Amino acid sequence: MRTEPILERSKPQAAGGRPQPGAAPRGLHRATVLGLDIRGFSAILRRQGPLKAFGLLERFFAQMGEAVVRRRGRVDKILGDGMLALFEDVPGAYPPADRAALAALDMRRRLEELNRVFQAEHGVRLRTGCGIETGEIASGEIGAGGRRDTAVIGEPVNAVFRLQRLLRAIPDGILLGPATLEAARLPFAVRPLEVPAGLRRLLGHVIVYELLDPGDEASASLCLA
Repeated sequence: MRTEPILERSKPQAAGGRPQPGAAPRGLHRATVLGLDIRGFSAILRRQGPLKAFGLLERFFAQMGEAVVRRRGRVDKILGDGMLALFEDVPGAYPPADRAALAALDMRRRLEELNRVFQAEHGVRLRTGCGIETGEIASGEIGAGGRRDTAVIGEPVNAVFRLQRLLRAIPDGILLGPATLEAARLPFAVRPLEVPAGLRRLLGHVIVYELLDPGDEASASLCLA
């Protein structure tokens, strides 16, 4: 398989998959984590000002969150101009890795539609990077000073943030870690990418996979399922 180098430059669940307040942390379990980040949002904030930028974010995350929920995932965190989503086993549904990848493709389509509106209304276009990895996590509720929130920790969470380093060279790119590609069952179109030598120790592997838009009717029907 030809590779292309990347340029260096147990917690109970309530309805809808949301953790119940006050419940005990869930033990180690396998899940797929999706991390989404807007590129260059600080520059947009400077040009648009905080109120208009906030409005852009609100509309953006409404669409991205809908893509997650449609694939039976849940949004764990909104982190400024980024988002962390979690996909766990759901009886009768595709495996978490497949649902996360389908959600990411849906997000990219939604972003194209949003950008047409944002360009017309504000003269801006948003660019994103999306990393997805699968593995063992622990999730629960954590907090201080009278405030509590859900939290997810584990190597897949670290991995999606590391993948963001590579996504700087791939506008609106979606990168899958090796464990996610191995866990997926649907025939996704991917392109193997060689991790630069300077980042291999950070990521822990040599090859990652860019998720491509489906190029044939069979794959397209899977992505719309």
